[in-house]
Amino acid sequence: MAAQFLASLGCRTKVENTAKVHSRFKHPLDPLTSEEIVAVTSEIRKHIATNTEIKAVKFFTCSLLPAPKRAVLAYLGIPLEPGAKAEAPVPLTRRAEVDLIDAVNGGAYNVVLAQEGDKWQVETFNALDKVLHPQISPEELQECEDIVRADPQVQALAKEVGVLPEQVFCDGWSIGYDERFPHSQRIQQAFVYARLGEHENLYAHPMDFVPVVDSNLEKVIHIEEGGYKQRTDLKPLHVVQPEGVSFKIDRHVLEWQNWKMHIAFSQREGIALSTVTYNDHGEVRPLFYRLSLAEMVVPYGAPEFPQPRKFAFDSGEYGMGTMANELSLGCDCLGQIHYMPGSYVTHNGSAFVIKNVICIHEEDSGVLWKHSDYRVGGRGHTVRRRRLVVSMVCTLANYEYIWNYFFYQDGSVEFEVRVAAEVMAHYHQHLFCLRVDPIIDGVKNTVIESDVSVLPDAPTGSTANYAGNAFISRDTVLETETGRLYDFATERRWRIVNSARKHYSSGKPAGYSIGVKGAAAPMMVRDDSWAAKRSSFLPNTLWVCRDVEGKDTGSKRIWPSGKYVPMTREEPEDSIGKWVDGKKSVVDEDLLVYINFGVTHIPRPEDWPVMPVEHLNVTFKPNSFFKANPSMDVPGTKDALSVPAFTKDQGGSARSSCCKDSST
Repeated sequence: MAAQFLASLGCRTKVENTAKVHSRFKHPLDPLTSEEIVAVTSEIRKHIATNTEIKAVKFFTCSLLPAPKRAVLAYLGIPLEPGAKAEAPVPLTRRAEVDLIDAVNGGAYNVVLAQEGDKWQVETFNALDKVLHPQISPEELQECEDIVRADPQVQALAKEVGVLPEQVFCDGWSIGYDERFPHSQRIQQAFVYARLGEHENLYAHPMDFVPVVDSNLEKVIHIEEGGYKQRTDLKPLHVVQPEGVSFKIDRHVLEWQNWKMHIAFSQREGIALSTVTYNDHGEVRPLFYRLSLAEMVVPYGAPEFPQPRKFAFDSGEYGMGTMANELSLGCDCLGQIHYMPGSYVTHNGSAFVIKNVICIHEEDSGVLWKHSDYRVGGRGHTVRRRRLVVSMVCTLANYEYIWNYFFYQDGSVEFEVRVAAEVMAHYHQHLFCLRVDPIIDGVKNTVIESDVSVLPDAPTGSTANYAGNAFISRDTVLETETGRLYDFATERRWRIVNSARKHYSSGKPAGYSIGVKGAAAPMMVRDDSWAAKRSSFLPNTLWVCRDVEGKDTGSKRIWPSGKYVPMTREEPEDSIGKWVDGKKSVVDEDLLVYINFGVTHIPRPEDWPVMPVEHLNVTFKPNSFFKANPSMDVPGTKDALSVPAFTKDQGGSARSSCCKDSST
């Protein structure tokens, strides 16, 4: 069944199942290659055969277990303190972490392996608590649909409304919370739809029953019942770069316009960016050790059956990487594109390869800066803004999510989520958690909260505030681990700073400001709701805590909702609400920052039958980090291919331009 599923995906995938020896890594955070995945799973099979009574297994995750941060920074020559030398590099051991399930009895295991020379060796092989479940795989989702479609009870219910077995389709969802089923059972609930035509939107025909499937037993264990024409007036619009792209790629390391970063594919997070640095006039300054989407929650707000059952943790329960699209040249990204592949493990231990999963390209983004002398004879100067885009597209049931990391020439970084869907007209939310591991000029950072308010104790007419117009920005250092809410009344903002490095002019510590205005969204459920019990990290807009690493591995604080999310009924012990006790100092410490943002979707008639894209953005802008505007050296340019729209001069260039004299 799994092989049929993989084969059905056609050109989207390639399956690697031959173990090969992979050359030594060039970067310690390089993700496991498809060859390494096969080598790792092969070694696990050998270990199981000689050391356990397990007869057959299914693999669910297989990923790099990062080395400690300090060791990685030393390896890359990145200093821990401003002006200091990097620590001496130490030998790094490449490790892999695997989650698997005993295909006979359903027991789950976590395995850690280390690479010794050209071979992998099992270091730990631990059984998970019976209430913990690895994330749900794409193969399980397909198997769920096959099981449901073949079930006699399902066929009978479908027949009652004139639906044939081959017209039955379903989306498997983690059941999340249901006291009626043992916590140890690995089960999915299936939301069933009828597709009455070959290419019809199946979500337009939801069916009013929900089968519950035991993934290990591979059977249904319970059933709960309860005129278009494309426009023709669009002319072609092309993105061209006649001299090629301005970025450089060396495997997973990218360089562009003073930026340098490592880009990896993650089975759970999708895109993972790490060791992000900026070359500030010859000084390579570290900014972020890692940026990634840590969790995503979609609670539905309709009380009618079966909507209360829907509160998916899409990242933790399914994985962004496993749901990623094979991107198409000229459709998902325009211009000159560089694609990166991604691999994840299948049940049989082979590597599932998505060839074009991450898209990298440049695009025009309007005006970077501009000024015109309004006086007669005055000149104007315009500099166009260009940005680097690192993107991925995921499909989760009826929704598409486009993930964009934007890097700008003024030193800014932006994380954007674009949400689009086929019809599903119930009130619901899309809530995201961005994990930020900052290294602003080093690993010792602090978070400062700023609130804007009118000048206190200074009424209109007073000496201090004669016209009544004065307002101030008040800074508060977050001294201990905490969670903080966005305050619209004060336009609250936060910045991550390195207090050891002060700006020569402002006197403030070098830092980056976090912008969430327009994206902050409270979770619209009751505190004792099923969804809230599982996602206690969401009530705050921002969390600040210390990073904690393992003895021989990287951070132990990654997942705000816990490492093992499927079927959790309350906040796990390894989730952010359990880490933060308000006692540990976060001043000049190795920090983690979690940013929650989202959108509440109240459907409109214009969302039918496919919802236009919704944009959500989190920004990181330099604040007393650079001496001045770092984009002043970006040249003004005149596009020779731009022409007036409604003249006979369609083939020539513009006669004049506000950036004509930009070089003088």
